[in-house]
Amino acid sequence: FYTLGYDLTAYARYQYGADIWDKVTDRYTRHIYLVPPFSRSLKHYTGIGTKGLFNQTFSFLKHEWEIQDSLYLTKGAKHKPVYLSPETKQYTSYQYPQIVNDSIIIAVKSSLQDIHSLVIIKKRSPTVYFKQMRHPVIGLRMEVYGGQFGGIQIE
Repeated sequence: FYTLGYDLTAYARYQYGADIWDKVTDRYTRHIYLVPPFSRSLKHYTGIGTKGLFNQTFSFLKHEWEIQDSLYLTKGAKHKPVYLSPETKQYTSYQYPQIVNDSIIIAVKSSLQDIHSLVIIKKRSPTVYFKQMRHPVIGLRMEVYGGQFGGIQIE
C-alpha cells in the first residue's frame, strides 16, 4: 500500500502543485461534516475525487512506463540489464537500492521466508557477495553518509 500511496501523492503534487495536500487536509479537517470529507476536499481543489485521482495517476504511469519500455527495446541487445541477485526458485525482492560506490549497493531484502533485512551487495568480479545485516528494517531512512548507512558501518 505504501508504494500505491507514494505514486498517488507524487502524481497529485506533480499535476496540481506541491501544496495540494496541505490544501486538501486543511479543507477536510474544517469541513468534516461533508461526506466523504477527504474525497470532497480533493475534488474542490482538483476537480476530481479519489477514484479520478487513481485513474489519472495510473494512466499517467502506464504512459510513462510504455515510453521507458520502448526506449529500452530500441537500444537493442547490446544494452541488456546486469542482474546482481542470484537466480532462485523462491520470491525475493530487493527494494530501495542505494549506491555507496562503484562496487557496493545497499538494499532492503524481503522474501516469503524472511523478514525485511538490510543487505550489503559487493561486486567482486566475477562474483557478487551478499552480506545480510542482523538489524531488522523498521522505518528505514535510506541515506548514506561517509561509509555509514543509518548508523551501520560499511566494511
